[in-house]
Amino acid sequence: MPQVEQGSTGLGFLAGFFGGIVGLVLVLVLAKGKSTKKGAIIGLVAQFVLAFIGGILMAVFVVRAGAPMSTTPPAAVTATAR
Repeated sequence: MPQVEQGSTGLGFLAGFFGGIVGLVLVLVLAKGKSTKKGAIIGLVAQFVLAFIGGILMAVFVVRAGAPMSTTPPAAVTATAR
């Protein structure tokens, strides 16, 4: 009976999360174990979810902040403008 390679879910996750789509494609092409491929897909989805949540948080905080913190130009700009 031939031995089936399981692969490594953790390494697949790292490749998908940090490698993005390129990492996923490389794992799908090169990896022999199903667990590695599954981990790469989970890693890529986790990366997308975290990026989406980060984008929402950035949008909320930028809207909440409103105008820039200082509307007064720096001293160097006012000195040359006069």
